[in-house]
Amino acid sequence: MKKVFSFVAVAAAMLVAGTASAQLSVNAGFLSNTARIHTETTALGVTKTNDTSAVLGSGFYVGGSYNLEIVGGLGVAPGIYFDMTTKKEENKLAGITSTTNSTMMDLNIPIMLNYKLTFGDDFAVFAFAGPDVVLGLSAKTKTVTKIDGVSGEKTTEGDAYKKENGAEKPAMTRFDIGVMFGAGVQFSSFRLETGYELGMLNRLGMKETSAAGVSWKGSQKHTRFFVGIGYAF
Repeated sequence: MKKVFSFVAVAAAMLVAGTASAQLSVNAGFLSNTARIHTETTALGVTKTNDTSAVLGSGFYVGGSYNLEIVGGLGVAPGIYFDMTTKKEENKLAGITSTTNSTMMDLNIPIMLNYKLTFGDDFAVFAFAGPDVVLGLSAKTKTVTKIDGVSGEKTTEGDAYKKENGAEKPAMTRFDIGVMFGAGVQFSSFRLETGYELGMLNRLGMKETSAAGVSWKGSQKHTRFFVGIGYAF
């Protein structure tokens, strides 16, 4: 029993100490979302590969983190962020114009290991790295098609995170795990940060298929670049 009380006392002391050196910060900024795409097509025993990238959209992120100092300037900061990116594409072919607007919204839950070097009372530089869990909220598209010389237009809408039109799987999965890293500076309570995230999971709903002697495999991994400002309480 004494050991139990001793353990509780030590844990409480550590919690109090951690809380005393904890710091809440709120952050917001610009976000650019891209995709790394890899495909393999096999026909008649010959495999062709293709690697490319595509811009998924740009927008903003907003949220906060709670940094718990471990020792010195080393700390760990769990956080939660909401982000939204948009993209507009217009294609014209043989008198047909199609305009597609895409909007993607995600929830990010990073846990960053960070280190801060303080210079004087009001200036510090910091770096951070760690895993980030991404939960897709929506990935909506709206396409408007017009034909030259014809009145009216056709509108189609969809959500890449949902199964639509009888498909077995959605076009894109909601879940991802990324590796995030970055750096920044802090002036008094104000922070300026920039960073990059590499998504590790294949976000395609249909990862492989085959028909008529032709097989196809594909992967789409997301990357994010961000720069923002924050305030530490």
